[in-house]
Amino acid sequence: MTDQMRPAARTTRRRGQELVDAIHRAVIAETAESGVSGLTMEGVARRAGTAKTSLYRRWASPEDILVEAVLRHYPQESPTPEGGDLREDLVRALELFRALMGEATLGRALMAVFAEGLHRPELLERMTTEVYEPRGGRFTRTVLKHYAARGEIDAGRVTDVTTDIGEAMMIKYCADNVGEVPSTEYLERIVDEVVLPAVGWAPER
Repeated sequence: MTDQMRPAARTTRRRGQELVDAIHRAVIAETAESGVSGLTMEGVARRAGTAKTSLYRRWASPEDILVEAVLRHYPQESPTPEGGDLREDLVRALELFRALMGEATLGRALMAVFAEGLHRPELLERMTTEVYEPRGGRFTRTVLKHYAARGEIDAGRVTDVTTDIGEAMMIKYCADNVGEVPSTEYLERIVDEVVLPAVGWAPER
């Protein structure tokens, strides 16, 4: 193979943020393909086109790389600052979560993290403290806490249960309908029939 035919990852020496970005992409792809339990420093380094020693200079384990990579790519919900549009903000929050779930690589990687967390609760706890909370928490939780702080809904109803309902129902939908994501109409039903009644707020008809 001539130098011109060699893959760029083998011939280009990357440094700084460019290298970190490549490693982040690699660990997310590896997780989507092999699951959290299948992550290795060797696999991440090979996919990123770098030496394994480059990884150990910054991270102690592939899971450390994964948490940092997800934090970098995880979206953040921003409710309407002035409030007054709870229903639409909730629907938009679920749409943001749907877009995340629909991303071919990142979405599969996050589902792999969730699956691993079913028998490794410490992983989910780490994701909560190092990813979700720094990014504002779960999407509907961010919206509900914002409206509770404004006094537009009862803060006492914003609990661990009510803030998980929307995303939990979407995950169940995807588990029951493999390869599909819920429609906007379905998201609106989750908001109107489940989330809003749970926090004591009835949409106008």
